[in-house]
Amino acid sequence: MNYLMDQQISVIVPCIKNSELLNKSIIEYLKIKNLKKVFIVIENINENTKILNEKIEYIKVEKNSNMSFKRNLAARRAETEYLAFYDSDSYPQNPNILEIAIKVFENDKNIYALGGPDISPDNQTLFKRITGKLNKSFFISGFRNYRKNISKSKYVKELCSCNLVVKKSKYFEMNGMDENIYSAEDTDFFSRILKKGYSLFYSSELVAYHLDRNLKLYMIQRYVRGILTAESTINFIKKIFKNDKLVKGEYRYEYLLTPILSLYILSSLTFYFFLFSNFLIFFPILIFSVLIILEALRIRENENFFIVFLTLYFIILMQSFASLFAFTGLKFDIKKIYRNENDA
Repeated sequence: MNYLMDQQISVIVPCIKNSELLNKSIIEYLKIKNLKKVFIVIENINENTKILNEKIEYIKVEKNSNMSFKRNLAARRAETEYLAFYDSDSYPQNPNILEIAIKVFENDKNIYALGGPDISPDNQTLFKRITGKLNKSFFISGFRNYRKNISKSKYVKELCSCNLVVKKSKYFEMNGMDENIYSAEDTDFFSRILKKGYSLFYSSELVAYHLDRNLKLYMIQRYVRGILTAESTINFIKKIFKNDKLVKGEYRYEYLLTPILSLYILSSLTFYFFLFSNFLIFFPILIFSVLIILEALRIRENENFFIVFLTLYFIILMQSFASLFAFTGLKFDIKKIYRNENDA
């Protein structure tokens, strides 16, 4: 492609430590066509497991540096027009990511960020396969569950920083990612793009493999997501009272459903034991349970239905109670517990 002759791309990966898992991802990054540099922004470096290659640059940062700081630091250092962001446990399926990106950005100048599906790799352990299936559920990922499936290319309201391509100029036109935010910093970045009137695009060609979490790490992730839904709702309500400009797609209204479930369960139990003993008050939870059964049947594919159903049900309840308690300020410090498998 003639338009690729003078173009290159830099890959940016924020992480805490290097490991065999990270090294497997790096090997895949090195296959990317027109690759200029892979920046590994890292807190703890094991010199014995580093991959030595002229296209790899390890940038050591202070402990507890957040993802936004790490990404912005590498983005400023990059010498290419195009930047690709991945997590330490994700990597592209197709090495032609630059060619795909250029076509999209040239076709519509209003597109400021490009992403695609991040799907499960093959040959994972049982519960990693299960958590991968759960991510495809509306009850877990909401309307954004398209990111876990290869579906039709389209304009969207949110992407994911584990599979993201942007132009460096556009990235810093938006002031990069907010370094005051510890988690959901990519969601904030996408919201600012939409608020400025620009677009996000999901390409079915830009596929990334993203390792699924084991059950323990997945529970922690969903606990954190429950907290974030509460914080997003609180911030949204504050904006309404301040008469701040609201952008369509800026807030995910399904967040409201997350704490309502646990609130309903607690209030139903209270009514049943202290006011009146009528099982009809539990009828909505029966309907909800039927929906979970149908959803488990839809997403289970070749996995055991009962394992998928019970895990899905438990995770939904846990996330709901985490959200409800977060409204009252009861929550763990997510900086100490939120990790992917590479950094755990």
